[in-house]
Amino acid sequence: MANNAGKSGALHKNSFAIFAPAFPPTEGSLMAWARHWLRPYGSGLYAGDRTTLSRVDASEFVAVIEETGSLRALYDRFPASGPQLRAALAHVGFDFSALLLRQMNQNMSDRQLAILHRLDPKWIARERARFGLPPYRGRPARRYTDAEIVAAYGRYNNNCSAAARELGIDRGTFHARHQKILARRGGNDRG
Repeated sequence: MANNAGKSGALHKNSFAIFAPAFPPTEGSLMAWARHWLRPYGSGLYAGDRTTLSRVDASEFVAVIEETGSLRALYDRFPASGPQLRAALAHVGFDFSALLLRQMNQNMSDRQLAILHRLDPKWIARERARFGLPPYRGRPARRYTDAEIVAAYGRYNNNCSAAARELGIDRGTFHARHQKILARRGGNDRG
């Protein structure tokens, strides 16, 4: 059994075979591998399962995601885990992060991207934060101006709860925003 660990026992970040037979496997050694897998090796890719092994053409592999813009479509063609697919894309020179960033800039929500790419919405949210983009979960929040907050507060005789219900926001959020407005205006709540 091959262990890709060095003297310190740490694995290289691109190591795929943790405690697996030497790669590429032969027909007789496939039982130690996962049900479906995809591995970069040398300048190519190998896909397989417990009984078969095949070399994958890199241009065919990249063409699937370039046509569809979806990791799910790539998974349907080459069943493997998400990390294996992303590592294989990086190996053949396709920048999945750039595709994801482009789709995020098209105002796709984390849920939409999770469905499109067959990935966890929390992973997508972490990627969004890594790109420095604000969180986007479903529909965007309504933004209220200072004048709208002060007007709602005045309509309900200084009742934060009723004004917050009218605007459809949390009472604590409304109260905090109203207090900040008062502090900026020097305590004058008349607008």
